[in-house]
Amino acid sequence: MTLLDELRETGRMAWTDQHRGWLAFPDDIVDALTREGFEEYKRDMAWTRSGEAMGGIWQGQNLRTGAVACAIWVNRDEPHRALVFLHIDGEPLAA
Repeated sequence: MTLLDELRETGRMAWTDQHRGWLAFPDDIVDALTREGFEEYKRDMAWTRSGEAMGGIWQGQNLRTGAVACAIWVNRDEPHRALVFLHIDGEPLAA
């Protein structure tokens, strides 16, 4: 995943051992997956009663390879930077 590697190299996606996930902007990850050939088939957000986004999920399939990607994120105090868990074909993408 060349574009995800670029996010890591530029610091826009950083591994956190404490939470065993990635600190990143969800839109950056979704954009990278889309540009890598994954077509979105599900995207949803979780909201508080007051209308604040709590997190979300994105799933896509690469129709060329059949691979499935899933990104699940939980928003944190830092604006737009979330804790993101990535899986490709059911395998977690870790550091």
